[in-house]
Amino acid sequence: MYVSDPFIEAEQYRNNLMLQSEAEIRKFYEHSYVIISNRIDRLSDRTDESSVARRLYFEELKGEIQQQLNYIDGNLNTLITGNVNDMIGYTMSVNSAYLNQLGFNYYTTNPAIIADMSNRILTGQLYGGNWTLSNAIWNNSTAIQGEISRIISRGILQGQSTYQIAKKIEKYVNPNYSRVVASGTRGRVDYNAQRLTRTTIQHAYQEAFVRATQSNPFIIGYKWETSGAANVCQLCMDRETTDEYGLGEGVFPKDDLPLDHPNGNCTFSIVSVYSEDEIHDMVDDWENNTGDSEMDGDIQYFIDDLF
Repeated sequence: MYVSDPFIEAEQYRNNLMLQSEAEIRKFYEHSYVIISNRIDRLSDRTDESSVARRLYFEELKGEIQQQLNYIDGNLNTLITGNVNDMIGYTMSVNSAYLNQLGFNYYTTNPAIIADMSNRILTGQLYGGNWTLSNAIWNNSTAIQGEISRIISRGILQGQSTYQIAKKIEKYVNPNYSRVVASGTRGRVDYNAQRLTRTTIQHAYQEAFVRATQSNPFIIGYKWETSGAANVCQLCMDRETTDEYGLGEGVFPKDDLPLDHPNGNCTFSIVSVYSEDEIHDMVDDWENNTGDSEMDGDIQYFIDDLF
């Protein structure tokens, strides 16, 4: 059995795309933070503390914050959509280069296949249920506004001044401020946006990897491989080390590779029972109509399916 990783360039592209996106998202939030912070700083000499004045002020502040969230949401939607398309397109181009090495020359992936994969992720078809990218982004903004409302309510109950409450809001929307979140871990206001972006990039990589190889007759399965980092979860460790199908540790049949969990960073190798020399010979036989009829049929189906 032969295990190889011709998609290593796609993995590196995925890693770089995640890093670039992390920096871009941080810029979105920092831009909005500066605007919100300047608005709050103008409150420092305010002395009007009537309940009506406080209510009006916080309504205005939440409105301005919503404008900034709309700015972030629009940029985030554009960024993630572009990432998904780029990741799928790059992975499929890596596959074309790999097939060229095997003797399949002059083949380019059908653009309709790339568009379909992108649509499956962005509309949530890949996941089932009612998930969509736009809903996920909207839910994140709603959660941020909900936390701001709680900060205001707690501050009023504790007798804090308008300025004290506003400064707590300022701290919350600061992307460089780490706070304790519900899970007990520390996170920043941009955490969910970062998590969503990393997850969609990973799933675009995995979806393209599977679509590029699933009908390849020389591949019998996929080997799950963790990142090797210290924080690898138990689920992924089990996937890498368990021989559930009798194909070897971490090897899944082509139609049974589980989707990586949110925020995942694992990779996959292809598993074949043929050496590259044997594959070259079978491709030559197919092109010359001199090969085994069953294998020739499988190769032709693969070509028709992908190109």
